[in-house]
Amino acid sequence: MPIDLAARRVMVTGVPAFSVSASSAGCAAGCRDVFVPRSAEYDLVQRDGVVGALRTGGRR
Repeated sequence: MPIDLAARRVMVTGVPAFSVSASSAGCAAGCRDVFVPRSAEYDLVQRDGVVGALRTGGRR
């Protein structure tokens, strides 16, 4: 069953080069709102960093 990404905010994690290409791919797949968390803002190795990224979605 396909997922309609046009109405969703998608978080992409990984190395920066991958994140940029994934963001482009997300846009090509119809996703209009791609959030790429930066390590300077969110430490995704720590639970609090993951919770913060999910809670704010990059909107502070």
